[in-house]
Amino acid sequence: MPSANGGMSVTLDFDRRDLGRSLKTLPDEVDGMVHAVMSYQSTAAVGYMKTNARWTDRTGNARNGLSTEVEWVPRERHAIRLFHRVTYGIFLETRWAGKYAIILPTIQKYGPDTMRLLSKLFGRLGSGRTVP
Repeated sequence: MPSANGGMSVTLDFDRRDLGRSLKTLPDEVDGMVHAVMSYQSTAAVGYMKTNARWTDRTGNARNGLSTEVEWVPRERHAIRLFHRVTYGIFLETRWAGKYAIILPTIQKYGPDTMRLLSKLFGRLGSGRTVP
């Protein structure tokens, strides 16, 4: 979907409805730990996108324009957004049946990995709960 800056944006978003329970019940320290996992994964995802984008980048703008952003509303919402900062990013993602797409493959790689890390975090906290 187009972002406010005219680029391409896809969101992998986990909020209290998606998790099936209210994040408002989490202590502040645990909420901070979840944010740390999301920040770590965001950094890893942007590196992966820039390294593994399969197109020939003649100007460097498209590759340098790949980015992520972490949204954190304490005790309420955690989200990682992956997006292009160039207006033609949508074409890199959708043209030729997605042959050169990098955002969706990154979500497919880092989504399950993020959930695994969150499950591991909750397991270590001894809560007995795992993130679905």
